[in-house]
Amino acid sequence: MLNVSLKARAAQPLEKAIIINQIQLGCFAIQSYLLIQANPSPTSTPQYLKTQVILSVPYNPVSMEDTMNYISQLEKIHGVKPGNVIAVGESGLSDLYDRDVLINRSQPEMLAAACEQSIDDEDSLFELIERFEPGEIEAKIQSHLSPIYSVSMNAKKETPWPLKQLLFMPHYEILLPVQSQTVSLEDFSSRISQEFDVLSSETVGDQMRFYCAAEEGQYVSTVLDVVYIVHKMYGPDIRLRLAHQGIIGASICFHIDVLYC
Repeated sequence: MLNVSLKARAAQPLEKAIIINQIQLGCFAIQSYLLIQANPSPTSTPQYLKTQVILSVPYNPVSMEDTMNYISQLEKIHGVKPGNVIAVGESGLSDLYDRDVLINRSQPEMLAAACEQSIDDEDSLFELIERFEPGEIEAKIQSHLSPIYSVSMNAKKETPWPLKQLLFMPHYEILLPVQSQTVSLEDFSSRISQEFDVLSSETVGDQMRFYCAAEEGQYVSTVLDVVYIVHKMYGPDIRLRLAHQGIIGASICFHIDVLYC
């Protein structure tokens, strides 16, 4: 048994249909299950423990009813309420190779919910782009950053990936709240242009946005690469130069793009 924390998302309708069809065709295997139990120490956090139990022999259900019955048996064996055992399976379909499948008996709407593998800080960004939505990668990077920084994953999945390409960070945006400022966009543009290579500027909603080119577009391969560049290289220098112009309250959004060689 292994204590685990998995990030799940609701499956899309097409995913559900495919997975259910795979179960009916006998091309689906339950490799393990998650057991949710109350923490034996009631004063501890979290109150519930999620433990992954690896099956010595995978179980191959032949129908959804068979799957539900199997999960019900596991609930009875462990003496837990419906929903406290979640089957973790794999589809034999190559289009779903990068996903586990969670099946929860007490929540039919989560039937065949897809559970993405967790994002590791040292995973290749190219691999993450293939497996996750841009917002999920951005959130993972953001979890390591100060609130004044953010990232925009502009690089999108391409099939197949061109052989000669790299990810790099050539641009960033300086964002200023309009309501807290006492000078005009033109005045800020003049001040910021003295310190930065401003490519364009505009007001969007309640923000003034200055799109700038970095002096050198740093290459990135992993989440930790991005975090290092933001916190140790670009971020402190940009903030120092903003302070030099007397500009406070700014946030900075860094862009991750594809460089085609």
